[in-house]
Amino acid sequence: VRMPVQGHGQDARAIRGQNGVLEIIVFDRAGHILHDGTEAVALFNAEVRPTLMSMLDQGKPIEIEANNEARVAVPIKVGDHVLGGIEIVVSLAQVTANTEWLRRALMRIEESNRATLLTALALGTTVMAVLGALVGIAIAGGLIRPLKDISVFARRVGQGDYDAPLSVDRSDELGQLARDLRQMATDLKGFAQHS
Repeated sequence: VRMPVQGHGQDARAIRGQNGVLEIIVFDRAGHILHDGTEAVALFNAEVRPTLMSMLDQGKPIEIEANNEARVAVPIKVGDHVLGGIEIVVSLAQVTANTEWLRRALMRIEESNRATLLTALALGTTVMAVLGALVGIAIAGGLIRPLKDISVFARRVGQGDYDAPLSVDRSDELGQLARDLRQMATDLKGFAQHS
């Protein structure tokens, strides 16, 4: 059984053009090379190595690493019938370089993610600090202003101005203090008038 050369030739050239692929051969069941991935098909009809023929007989892929190359041969089957095979030789140096490039790319992504996380943490901390400050200002505004008004009122009453205004009108302890001080000012006014 002979396989058509045209389709395999195009595929073989495309694969051989990939980075790190040193050699590719497509061969038939008889061990004749149908395409070698070059335009010239230099090895056309040459015989394949005995190792590849034994791979065809077993019908199982083989892998061999030697001389900084990796050879992978895979049978081409239709059902259980082996039509031929394909062998690809890849440069392990190129695979290592590609792996190193990928490792560096992943490290850059990791560093970018780390920087993004640190930025998010810094932004989150800043937002929490601002919110805390705003809450503090709101609480302080709710306490400091009434205490300041009460202090001014007490000073004016101490100077004899018993009718001084006190605008603290709350239902909490500060409101009760303001009511008590107003009552005290009224009592002092009455005492002062009696005297």
